[in-house]
Amino acid sequence: MLRSNVHTWFNYKAQFGRELAEDLKRAMELDGLRERADEIESAKVYAEECRLFLQILWAFADEGTSDMLPFDRWLTTVSGVDMPEIVATVTELYVSTMKPDKRYRIGAKDSDGSTLTTEELAEMIYSSGADSLALRDLTVGMALNLAHAHINAVRMAKGEKVSDPEKQYKQIKEMLDAIDSGEIPMESVDLKEYERLKEAVKEWENG
Repeated sequence: MLRSNVHTWFNYKAQFGRELAEDLKRAMELDGLRERADEIESAKVYAEECRLFLQILWAFADEGTSDMLPFDRWLTTVSGVDMPEIVATVTELYVSTMKPDKRYRIGAKDSDGSTLTTEELAEMIYSSGADSLALRDLTVGMALNLAHAHINAVRMAKGEKVSDPEKQYKQIKEMLDAIDSGEIPMESVDLKEYERLKEAVKEWENG
């Protein structure tokens, strides 16, 4: 059974020492490189691409059970590999684990512009007091939502002002609707800022 949850990310980092999101991005890039490479180089690129996708598939098959084989041993049990099907499955599972929360994801940027790591994700989750067993039923998006809700509650308890991304989205959407309907004259609008906000709204709505 394949399943994508918080443990998928933890298991992947523990087994391979790398971020699952980064390796998936690398695998996708290799697919494009392979098309432009010569025959010999193409074979090498394809081998790396296959290994990365299989590593990610292994992580989705591993729910943290004690009887799950380490990757290299598990690989010897795999036969009849259909790479297009594996790529489709891995991509679908990756997207599904992010979907429940638009605001906080692996791959999202934190406050200083760097990419959120698995260790930072773990610290955020466990600081919220989440039970480790409960994480088996949480996608990464859900877990991040839980962690950020806890962090925001602590900040508000300290008297800090905490912005609400959903409220900001609604305010921006109302303003853009007013511009598009002509209620706000287009000549009074900064076109670059208008396009930036339109893109931000589109990204939010697409999840």
